[in-house]
Amino acid sequence: MKKATQTKNKVRAKLSSLIVDTEYQVRKKVNGQVVNKYAEAMRVGNNFPPMVIEEGTNKIVCGFTRFEAYTKAFDPNYEASVEFRSFKDESERILFATKENTHHGQPLETWDIKNIAVRLRSLGISDETIAFEVGMSTVKLVKLAGQTVTVPMRILSGKKKAFKEVRFDSKKGNLKLVEKPVKRGLAHLHGTQVTAEVHHNIEDHYSGQPVTYHVNQVIMRIDDGTVDKGNGKTMDRIKVLYEKLGKFLNG
Repeated sequence: MKKATQTKNKVRAKLSSLIVDTEYQVRKKVNGQVVNKYAEAMRVGNNFPPMVIEEGTNKIVCGFTRFEAYTKAFDPNYEASVEFRSFKDESERILFATKENTHHGQPLETWDIKNIAVRLRSLGISDETIAFEVGMSTVKLVKLAGQTVTVPMRILSGKKKAFKEVRFDSKKGNLKLVEKPVKRGLAHLHGTQVTAEVHHNIEDHYSGQPVTYHVNQVIMRIDDGTVDKGNGKTMDRIKVLYEKLGKFLNG
């Protein structure tokens, strides 16, 4: 493990010595637009708060967006401002990262809060504590994070990530059912088990609106004649939808 270099009032460490572990990330993903904005500001000399790094592992706890911006603006040997901290357990680390992301920088998305709540609940943290850290009432938090599914995942020893979806590694490790949130439009899945592939689609592709919303949108566009029949891609997808609806209704 590379050691940080010490200056008078702050610690600086090479970007190449820091580790990105997505299990430490309380956000679903880093916002590319914010990364570009930060990177430009860094290039012209603007200072940013130190990234928080876990003592002993060099894993980033807070500052994933800043790290991406630094790597975009500078080479791997660039020494960025960091602060090393120790955490007694996973829940303390997640609570710290949640508080930092709630009160500074880009606000947490609704999906981020759902994931945080489910993770912290599984570690025995009360809804009251979670609600306080994300800055909302307990009633709102319970309503927001109340719908969950279980997803089969593999526990992998000696790997960067504590869990790895079955679809990416079906042979190694021991199976564990991990509780995950679902979006409002999929509340009927609450309490069921879905594959990691399905949950990946829930996270990345489903809007959270009920299916009736999307169906009504299509019906309305067809009824009012605003579908562009000259658009080959649109017409191809409508044909696929027609075929799938036939199988779905007759299945």
